[in-house]
Amino acid sequence: MTLAALTTLLFAIAILIFWSGLFSGLETALFSLKPHQLRRLEEKHPSLKQFIQVFRENPRRVLNVLLLGDALVNVPLVVLCLFLLWEGPLAARIPQWVAATVIFAIVVLLCDLIPKLLALSAPYRLSALGVFTLKALMPLLDRVGHLLEQVSTGIVNRLTPLQDRKST
Repeated sequence: MTLAALTTLLFAIAILIFWSGLFSGLETALFSLKPHQLRRLEEKHPSLKQFIQVFRENPRRVLNVLLLGDALVNVPLVVLCLFLLWEGPLAARIPQWVAATVIFAIVVLLCDLIPKLLALSAPYRLSALGVFTLKALMPLLDRVGHLLEQVSTGIVNRLTPLQDRKST
């Protein structure tokens, strides 16, 4: 692997870690906000009024978007980490169990646990920063989520008999 390819790969992994951490931290921060903090966020940033209204009326929709965004970032992150560990400069020197442990540590610690702890320590600050990003991504992720929901419903309808669906 060339130095340029390795640098590009490491840069892509760093960007994906950032996005995953942002989605995880924002999830914790938003759902930790108290009503007065939501009002203050709305007052300080009038452009967020519609997003905050959506969040108040349908928090599950916002949560679905956050979880979908996190999943869409984590899958390529794991794939790129595997590629780096299998094809990178340390490929022949690292046992696969060590590679799996490293990937697990990256995803759990850097992408989930640390951002959630930071979000719990300052939910308002992280919300004020991250909500603008989420507001911009919400229409796209919401459409993708609806499409995935329709596909899964179609699969369930085809694979389960009608009488099973009526009883649930």
